[in-house]
Amino acid sequence: MNGAIDTAIRLVTTDDTLTASIEGVECIMIEAMIHNYTGNLHRAWLAVRRASGVAQTTGLHKGYNSSAYKILDPTANTAFNPDVLCFRIVEMDRYLSVTLGLPESSLKTRALEPEIMEQCHPIDRMARLQCIIARRILKSDHIPRPRKEPGVLNEVEELLQQAAREMSPSWWTVPDLSPGHENTASNPLQEISRINYHFSHYHLTMRLHLPYMLGTSQHAHNSKISAASAARETLSRYVTFRRWNFGHFYCRGVDYLAFIALTVLSLAHIDASRLTVQDELLNSDVIRIFAQSHLSDRGIMERTLDILKGMENDTTASKLASIMQHILDVEAAANSGVGYEAVGAKEKDGPTEYDGCLDQDKATLKLSIPYFGTITLRRKATSLATGTLPEQLQTMQWDYDWLQQPNLSQHDAHICCGNACLDGDFGSTDDSTLQSINDSLFGGLFGGIKGQEAFLSLDSLFAHDAET
Repeated sequence: MNGAIDTAIRLVTTDDTLTASIEGVECIMIEAMIHNYTGNLHRAWLAVRRASGVAQTTGLHKGYNSSAYKILDPTANTAFNPDVLCFRIVEMDRYLSVTLGLPESSLKTRALEPEIMEQCHPIDRMARLQCIIARRILKSDHIPRPRKEPGVLNEVEELLQQAAREMSPSWWTVPDLSPGHENTASNPLQEISRINYHFSHYHLTMRLHLPYMLGTSQHAHNSKISAASAARETLSRYVTFRRWNFGHFYCRGVDYLAFIALTVLSLAHIDASRLTVQDELLNSDVIRIFAQSHLSDRGIMERTLDILKGMENDTTASKLASIMQHILDVEAAANSGVGYEAVGAKEKDGPTEYDGCLDQDKATLKLSIPYFGTITLRRKATSLATGTLPEQLQTMQWDYDWLQQPNLSQHDAHICCGNACLDGDFGSTDDSTLQSINDSLFGGLFGGIKGQEAFLSLDSLFAHDAET
């Protein structure tokens, strides 16, 4: 299968002289869909960019009024709609760009104009609203965090709610994908389409609130709750989806979405655990909300981890499961009252692989973030339950200058468990995808902030003197 696909890509879809037509654009999009299904999101993004370029050079974006685009077989395309094909290109481009933290293409489509959207079926209108929301999120990613306006967050949140209201409440329930269920038996693709729209909606919600969720302001508390809720919904659907299809080459993109959701939910609980000792000072309900949901959240996260661990001989699943396990270990310790401090380290030869290393006593977790550096979570000697107030508060100190430095040198990838380092065979996975996803995820959380500004936004401990 891989040999046939690679041959078609090498001989056809990457040859500009063969793809300068509507059929050529369709073939490139099929290539992008295959990459997306197998989890090579970076290659999928590159393929969509090729499709976008061909669409523009053939005049596809001009719609029905254009005679510029070329159709090889007009008899086979009597119902062809250029606006719909353009929209599908833009839709996939923005989904991948948001997931990978990469810029969107310049392709325009009339399909997103209000007068055309009004004529759409509700599910198509919802999909187009999600596309508009993705663009708003991509634009806001370039705004430094101190200049981010809460009003923009509220506007996009309203757009998300508007998109959700296009469908009935029953449509938003977790699909039953068991073989004997009526909907799955009669039309499984319709149910898979529904759950994928769910994934898209909750992923956009997480991405929207990601830059705001670490902090002690009311806006931060609201974003923490919203991001955690979206992550929870994502994981519950992921468990249902992978129970239905355990395939290694089917919709692998959802494995990355599950990784993002688990990381977001874990960080929300770790941060809520840090706030517990300040409950009386902050007078916030966020502590009780996370305390009440902790056991069920922990259960769904562990179930997600078990699914990925069950994918034997799968390099991508092994990578994701390894770091998920480390994050869950830290979350469990933080929930039991152990304080952690986080330290960023700039490295001359920084990592080009996402990696994790936990020492034997589980006192230190090192997260290698591609092209960022290394983040070390160290267990504090004084627990949250016993120290004086300044010692009780969890320290999260970051050197934000190193976050902005690209480190382009290569090094051998490895996965560390305990004190043993196991060499990994990463030849079968697209490492660019992991690099981009983590650049986007951790860049959203910690990027765009520098110096004391960031110091103040992450932890109430940062209200102490700047020299502390």
